[in-house]
Parts: sequence; C-alpha cells; structure tokens
Amino acid sequence: MFHDMGAGVVRRRTGVAPALTLLVALLLAVGNAQGFDETRYFNQCQLFEARGDLETARQFCLNALQVRPDFAEAELVLARIELGLGDPTSAETRLRRVRNRIDSAEPLVLLAQAALDNERPGEAEAFLQEAQRRLNTQGKLELQAQVAMLSGRIMPSQGRYEDELSE
Repeated sequence: MFHDMGAGVVRRRTGVAPALTLLVALLLAVGNAQGFDETRYFNQCQLFEARGDLETARQFCLNALQVRPDFAEAELVLARIELGLGDPTSAETRLRRVRNRIDSAEPLVLLAQAALDNERPGEAEAFLQEAQRRLNTQGKLELQAQVAMLSGRIMPSQGRYEDELSE
C-alpha cells in the first residue's frame, strides 16, 4: 500500500556540517589565543614603558587606542611616551584631548613640558599653575617635583634668573 519512495536510494552525508563546525571551532580558538583587548594592550604598553622600550610601548598604546579610541589613560601614557621619544607636538595634541577627561594633574604637567619643549614658556607656566591648583588637592609628590623642575626650566628661558636663584 505504501511505497517507500526512498527505497534503494543511498543517502550520503556531504560533510558540510562537520567541516563548518570544525571551521567555527578553529576560528574561536584563534580568536581566544589572540584575544588582546584594549586593557591587555595598555598593560603591555605600560610594561614596555617601564622597561625603557619606548618604541614598543608606543605600538602597544596605539593598538589599545585602535581597539578603543576613547581610552583616555592610554592616550595619556602614549603622550608621555611621545615626549620621551622627542615628539612634543604629537604629545601636546593628545594631551589637549585628554586634559579634561583625566582628573589628575599629570596631563597639565606634561602639557607644560610639551609647551616648554616647543619653546612656549609662557604657556608652560600657565599649565603649571593649573597643575599646581590640582596638586593642592591631590598631593602627588612625584608630580609636584616635576612642577618644580619645569618651573626651574621656565624662568631662565624668560630671562628671570633672579627669580630662579631666589627659589
């Protein structure tokens, strides 16, 4: 009464499903093995900066910013690295972008250094005054020392030798 329409027909598995499963598994494994996110890049950036390898640190910071362009801390560290590499103009551009997004005085101190390196002592002095106001509430000794050192560099560039000697 009923005829088996598939009788005598051999069904072959095409192998597409297992191959697709294998491909997805491989892609996930590679993704996890190379799964650097912005935090890992940033941590590597800081590690290489601490070791003094500024070029490698710079690359890791750039990678972090490529993954997350609004990563203010990475941009701050990258600016510090660029100052260390002798590129105050690029550092200043970055610092101007993050100065109001980071509460510490560090962006202002680094802006003062960039302005001074670009031979703008008046602007550097204004950044240091603003940094000092922030430091009065934060009390970070390392940044206070940087402010004092940069202030000492500003005075002679403006011909204020007597002021420098009195401090």
